[in-house]
Amino acid sequence: MPEYQISGIRTEPSWSDDHEHISHLRVEDGTIFVRKTVVDDLRCPAGARYYMVGRRGRVEVTVVTCPECGFRDYLRSSADTSVADGLFHLPRV
Repeated sequence: MPEYQISGIRTEPSWSDDHEHISHLRVEDGTIFVRKTVVDDLRCPAGARYYMVGRRGRVEVTVVTCPECGFRDYLRSSADTSVADGLFHLPRV
């Protein structure tokens, strides 16, 4: 299965417009993937995997339910040493 290192994100407002969701991920070669593609890949056992490099190394991207609004296709970095989602620290594209 392919693996992609995330180098940037694009966001969009949530339906309530009080926080953001990731709508696109840019990988190292410049390709931009839409959220649906990433979510489908991550939910498929043979699908591509996405990760970022954090302060302590590789951090996987996962699909969870948004803790603020319940949106079920919310992309975030897996838990490492902080509660903050590291994806939101990447450059915006």
